[in-house]
Amino acid sequence: MNIKRLFGLGLTFLLLISCNEKDLLKDKYSKKNVATYKGGAINLETFEKEFMNKKYGGSLKNSSKSKLSERVEFVKDMIKEKLQKNELEAIKNDSSSKSFALLKKRINAFSKAKLYEEMVINKIISEEDIERELKLISKKVKASHILISGIDDKSKQKADSIYNLLSDKSVKFATLAQKFSDDKGSAAKGGDLGWFGRGKMVVPFENAAFSLKKGEISKPVKSKFGYHIIKLDGIREDNSQSKENKINMIKKNLLNRNRAEAQEVSNKYLKSLREKYNVIIDTSNVDKLISTLDSLKSLDYDKTKYSDYMQLFPKYLRDYLILEYGDTKIKVSDLTGRLSATRPQNRVSFLTYDGLTMLAQSSILQSILDREIEELGYLSDSIIVRKANEAIAPQLLKEYEDNLVKKNTKKVTKEEVDNFYKANKDKLYRKKDGTYEKMAVVQTKIRSKLRKERKEKFLKEWRNNFFKENNIKIDNLLLERALYYPEDNMR
Repeated sequence: MNIKRLFGLGLTFLLLISCNEKDLLKDKYSKKNVATYKGGAINLETFEKEFMNKKYGGSLKNSSKSKLSERVEFVKDMIKEKLQKNELEAIKNDSSSKSFALLKKRINAFSKAKLYEEMVINKIISEEDIERELKLISKKVKASHILISGIDDKSKQKADSIYNLLSDKSVKFATLAQKFSDDKGSAAKGGDLGWFGRGKMVVPFENAAFSLKKGEISKPVKSKFGYHIIKLDGIREDNSQSKENKINMIKKNLLNRNRAEAQEVSNKYLKSLREKYNVIIDTSNVDKLISTLDSLKSLDYDKTKYSDYMQLFPKYLRDYLILEYGDTKIKVSDLTGRLSATRPQNRVSFLTYDGLTMLAQSSILQSILDREIEELGYLSDSIIVRKANEAIAPQLLKEYEDNLVKKNTKKVTKEEVDNFYKANKDKLYRKKDGTYEKMAVVQTKIRSKLRKERKEKFLKEWRNNFFKENNIKIDNLLLERALYYPEDNMR
């Protein structure tokens, strides 16, 4: 085999390694264990998935920048959750625990989010909308350009003449970029703009770049900056976020674009709930409130005596009923109180029939939604419950360890506080004038400091013993190799 061919094969091999490092890593290491413990193990694939989703919202790019120490602590928590499952379940099911209350709160929040998605979001955003947007944001391109600034005929002619030069295959795009491009930053790099996704460039440039095939060069494209000649250097999938994360971002963006429609759909749905749960609104009293407020707004009153026209609101109207829901009754006084707390310029949206009824309903809205999610069975939905459990996991572990500290450490005594004060009196509590801070002033801080030190000492010893007893071993080298993400400047 001749030297040239051998060199060519070697270069090809090196390129394959650099281009497919993530795939090679995944194939070779995904089933290898990042940690082992008595009775089980955690492989790389499981760690990557949980770490990326729980700590970085599904973003591979962001999670790839995490420090080894953060990864190690996360793996330790994963192991503790598995080995202490029974103890953690006991805390979670204890109605007096903080985690019990937090779990109920998270289930409620996720249930209401699902309700909003099904009753509002899905009414205005279709699967086709999401698929279309996914295609747009699911790839990145690497491009170079030659910019001729200006949008006049002279600039266009110059751009055309440079484009014509590129018909000669011996002419290098990078050379022309260095010589002619008015974008001096990229010109120094042969026009290279690096990798970018949708929404990063001006629209005409972006549309042209994403329509090219690898190696293709566009005709001059006009933007507000001038005329661009674009060369597409590469295309790749954008793996910086999980698909779920991308879909959530798409829904958020589409909702922002269709805010008025979303509000209309939401109002209609809330109206249907009012009817369903027999929320009674006294329309005549709402009308009286509106007419009274309108007259007060236009009243010429003594502004030296009254700072706000709401102060002139007649007392006889304040006990009029606006809304009734079960035992809850909303009176005119409840609404005028809230309007008085709102700046006059911000009241405009409330001074209509819909605005005032919405304000009246806000105090009972959560109660109605609570009834609805319970009736629909969301509170026991397995996906919602799983998400809520994942969300409270850090708090659950903390509460477990706090309970251990409380059970296995003594309270800080007055004698210990006094001794600390005496031992550190000159060092910590001597003031500039030579006097000392009084014990009564600093004893709470001293007690907190000693309690914190005692807690940290106990937990350090407990964790060391826990890891020894369960024969826990963590592969730091494999953890460092995890979550590979190709940087944007890699070719």
